[in-house]
Amino acid sequence: QAADLLAALVAGDSSRFRSLVSVVLDDGQAPKRVADTAMRGRALAMAGAVLEAAGRAGYDTAPAWARMEGLAAELNELEQKDAVAAAVRNALRSLRPKDPKAAAGLRDFAPLYRAVTEGLTEGVTLESVAAALGENPSTLSKRLQRKLGMSFSEYKGRVRVDYAKNLLRT
Repeated sequence: QAADLLAALVAGDSSRFRSLVSVVLDDGQAPKRVADTAMRGRALAMAGAVLEAAGRAGYDTAPAWARMEGLAAELNELEQKDAVAAAVRNALRSLRPKDPKAAAGLRDFAPLYRAVTEGLTEGVTLESVAAALGENPSTLSKRLQRKLGMSFSEYKGRVRVDYAKNLLRT
């Protein structure tokens, strides 16, 4: 999910970012004290995974890594999931591409996500999504593999699972 979180963050898709963070932070029925501690741990692990994905995608992660110690201290004071998600997002906002093409490549994933989620009920395919985005299917497939490290079917599966989790939660 780190690559999906990074793509949502870079694309400025706050609702998708919050939704993905919410899926990661949910803990079920654990006692309050344990749930808060587990949520903070998952938030830090998630931030680290996003930074790792950002490094692989050609982003300068040093400023964001420098903010991780401050994030850990800030998370210790927070109890609400929305506040934790906002703190993680603020810590990761300092991500900047080493190469401007890297940012543009990840920003393009917001329309891809919308195309996949809109087609979930009627059986979305690589060809239909590529056509909706005005791209060649093999180009789209290669871009997914290069930027997110997964095939289209893996990406579609993750989007489906995240979408289902969000539906179950709401």
